[in-house]
Amino acid sequence: MFVPLLFSADSVPCGDPEQPPSSQVAVEVLASSMSASYSCLKGFRMEGGDERRECLKSGVWGGRAPTCRGELSPLLGL
Repeated sequence: MFVPLLFSADSVPCGDPEQPPSSQVAVEVLASSMSASYSCLKGFRMEGGDERRECLKSGVWGGRAPTCRGELSPLLGL
């Protein structure tokens, strides 16, 4: 979902942040900023990347999207 922002004249709004498989992304839009917070679905854990990313003035997302890896079940002895 693209949301136009009230950035300053020298800013470019970011598009949708990438959403890795098995993740959820919550985008927060304020008058002059945009951030994305990542979480993994139940049964997955976050590895690498950033849990929170900011939209930069250049129109790209700062940081890296995290990876969500499946957790091994203790019931299976893994």
